Amino acid sequence: MRNLKVNGIVLREGEFGEGDKILTVFTDTNGIISVRARRAKRTGYRYLASVQTFAYSSFELYKGRSMYSLNSAQLIEPFFNLRNDLDVLFTAGDMARICLAMIQQEMPEPESLRLLLNCLHFLNTGKKDYKLVYDIFRLRILTLQGFAPGISSCGICDRRPEGQDLVFSVAEKTIFCSECARNRIADCVSLDYDTLAAMLYICNSKLEKVFSVSVSDEVEQLLDYISMMLVKSCLEK
Repeated sequence: MRNLKVNGIVLREGEFGEGDKILTVFTDTNGIISVRARRAKRTGYRYLASVQTFAYSSFELYKGRSMYSLNSAQLIEPFFNLRNDLDVLFTAGDMARICLAMIQQEMPEPESLRLLLNCLHFLNTGKKDYKLVYDIFRLRILTLQGFAPGISSCGICDRRPEGQDLVFSVAEKTIFCSECARNRIADCVSLDYDTLAAMLYICNSKLEKVFSVSVSDEVEQLLDYISMMLVKSCLEK
């Protein structure tokens, strides 16, 4: 089928020739694709708002030999408020880069797209602290891509945590009870039970409920470190 209609969010835009743009779009049915938008750099381009980075739009496309071409577009959500705060904008950009790095081209990933859109909604509205939204995104995208941390039981003795403090190994992506961690302290970070509970909730809850999580500043800082290191470890492989 040469012609198709998709909904998608622009993750990246680049120049192509003197007047065109190449868009990298995360779509609902075709995953991440490259789209050529002819004359998109010219003044008065009619679909300008629909082809900017972070614009969520409905696209009518034509599939050529090497890439898709844009026939028309209709803006659904611009996520315009992301640009009002540099920290929020940089966070949204990091989310887009993680998607580009972790998700294969033209592989449908509807749940990952839903996650990204929900996170951008909370960043755009400011209804949730952007740092916690970023923690949620990283832990959930890892889970969706098959890199969920092993946090339900000790990675050695398999005992389930029952309120006690533990340690977490970024290298092995799992928790260890205090007894099993005695010879592993060098590559582990102390993990209090509140942080573990937050990680379990974020990784295992339904998407529509996960943003109800509330944590202390101390827990958020640990979530930030662990989720950052897990993503870094995943992308380095």
